[in-house]
Amino acid sequence: MARNESIAESPVDTGSHSVAPVPLDAEFEARWAAWHARGVAHERAVRRKFLILVPVLAIGAAIALLHR
Repeated sequence: MARNESIAESPVDTGSHSVAPVPLDAEFEARWAAWHARGVAHERAVRRKFLILVPVLAIGAAIALLHR
């Protein structure tokens, strides 16, 4: 029977050396909105192509199987 023992040490305490949060600016918000809009447009284009490609492939497969 195998033993299940961890050889990892306890987590290291980093103390209070965390980085202060960076405030968001208007330029960041504009870049984020543009990036998000490009992502939405890309997703819409991919879905449109998928909705065209799947039926074409299904019909092609059905024709190929019928002509065997």
